[in-house]
Amino acid sequence: MRIALPMERNPGMVFFLCIWLGGWSYGLLQVSRALTHKFEWSAVSALSMMILGELTVTFILLRALAGWYVVVVDPPRFTVRRQALGIGWTEHYAAADMRNLRFRPAEGVGRGRQPSRILFDHGKKTVMFGSDLDEPEANYLMSLIKQRIPVTATSTLDPSGATFWQGR
Repeated sequence: MRIALPMERNPGMVFFLCIWLGGWSYGLLQVSRALTHKFEWSAVSALSMMILGELTVTFILLRALAGWYVVVVDPPRFTVRRQALGIGWTEHYAAADMRNLRFRPAEGVGRGRQPSRILFDHGKKTVMFGSDLDEPEANYLMSLIKQRIPVTATSTLDPSGATFWQGR
């Protein structure tokens, strides 16, 4: 079974990254022009760091615009792929070691907002996927996963979601 979920779409971040990328590209052009007039190793170093920054921000922007979580439930493996336009990384988990499949609702507001997600424990790691899911949608997806993989200690809410500084 294959489930594709869109990654979080944040228009404010997309706008900021587009403006930032435009300014960064202008700086990259200026350093490139300076190198054509006079070669300096410091400019080569700056240029390589700027190219690395540009590639990183471009991938983050692509992920924000066209990113997907692709979840493959194929016992004995559970696979989560995070991708944008086919580029990304895949993590494989032993289905027998999955515990506590649960939904964590969105928390906070503004810059401190954490989107809702589906989580499960695997070894000492908590794996998260899905973004800004409604609770009925997340429960439906979790029921589909549980039909294929017997996950132990399942709950619908994450009891560890409350943190001490939120006064809960």
